Amino acid sequence: MLITSDNSVSDIDYLSPLGMSDHCVLKFSSHLQTTQAKFKLDKGDYTKLKEFLNLNWDKMLDTSKFSIDEMWEKFKLIMLEGMNKFTPRRGKRNNTSKKNFQPYNKDLHQLIRRKHRLWNRWIQTRDEHKFTEYKTVRNAVKRETIKTNTIRTRKNFNRVQIKS
Repeated sequence: MLITSDNSVSDIDYLSPLGMSDHCVLKFSSHLQTTQAKFKLDKGDYTKLKEFLNLNWDKMLDTSKFSIDEMWEKFKLIMLEGMNKFTPRRGKRNNTSKKNFQPYNKDLHQLIRRKHRLWNRWIQTRDEHKFTEYKTVRNAVKRETIKTNTIRTRKNFNRVQIKS
């Protein structure tokens, strides 16, 4: 994990690998926020933006008077001003529903937790019996995940067929 500040990430947990991988899963809390809302590009008034940008660009971006950096800054400021005037932005979304989303049933969730606990015990003890038990539960998680995804896919497929 590459970060620019020690304060941008906290609560790092090393979890058991996914599937047959030998790489651990890292679970962490991120403290990054976006500062600007995104533009709704499909809702922009491009006719008015085109009129706004109908300038004498040769005069504004004269290579004999300005450096390439100065010309870029001028162009960028004009373009952003036009986009801010004629292109609406998305409001901040409420992501709590995604944050609390549980894609699996309770039994599978408990099986995944058991797999993580067995992995941690094996890491601490390096006991072969614990590793064998971990592999058994890991394979059970894989089977249950495939079964759950197959059922969910069938339900979604049937729902789409009914609507058609």
